[in-house]
Amino acid sequence: MCNYKLEKASPNHRKFILDCILEASKSGHFNPIFYQQKNNKQMISGLEFQIDLTLNYENMPTSNGNFVSSKLYVYLQNGNPCAMSWIQGEEIYLF
Repeated sequence: MCNYKLEKASPNHRKFILDCILEASKSGHFNPIFYQQKNNKQMISGLEFQIDLTLNYENMPTSNGNFVSSKLYVYLQNGNPCAMSWIQGEEIYLF
């Protein structure tokens, strides 16, 4: 029997979340440039910065310079992360 659980993401989930975003950007769920530029350290650093702000402060900057509330959740299957959800303001992204 598989056990599924939803929990608030922690800094320990950072790499899993980043990998999910890069994978989902291949099919356009996030900006495709994330996947196309996945070896661009400056771009990935900016994405990691947004993830870290969300994990630590539940806020992240937007492209217009404002901040929006944000939360990250991970879905666990038998204790292992298998999907993630990023809530940004009133938008929800599930992968």
